[in-house]
Amino acid sequence: FIYEEMNRPYYKSNAKNDPCGAKLEQFYHTAYNDMEVLEQNKKEALAMYKEVSTMYGEADLKPDEFLTQIHQFSQAFKEASNENERKREEEERIASRRTAFIKQMAERDKAIEARKAKQSAKSSAPGERKNAVPAP
Repeated sequence: FIYEEMNRPYYKSNAKNDPCGAKLEQFYHTAYNDMEVLEQNKKEALAMYKEVSTMYGEADLKPDEFLTQIHQFSQAFKEASNENERKREEEERIASRRTAFIKQMAERDKAIEARKAKQSAKSSAPGERKNAVPAP
C-alpha cells in the first residue's frame, strides 16, 4: 500500500517539497529491508522445523503442536529430575541418620563393656574380695 502511494504521480511530483515524504520513503525502504530479512528467517526456521520434526518422527504435526509436546516433555523431565534429586537427598539424610545411630549404639555398647570390665576388675582385684569366706 505504501509502495503504491509512493509511486503515484502526485507523490513523485511533490516528494521534493514534502519533508514528510522523504521520511516516509526512508521508513518504507528500511521496513521493506527488515521484512525481507524476516521472511528469509521465517523460511529458514520452517526448514529447520521440518528437519527436526522429521527427525523426531512428528513430521505430520503443526509447529505449535510439536512445540507444545516438546514443552510438555521438558516440563515433565524437569519435574522428574527434581523429584529424583529430592529422593536422593532424602536417602542421603536417612543414610546419615542410620550411620549416626549405628555409631551411637556402638559407643553405648563400648561404654557398657567398659563399665562391665571396670566392675569385674574391681571384683577380681586382690585384697578386695567381697563376699569372701574368711580363712580358718
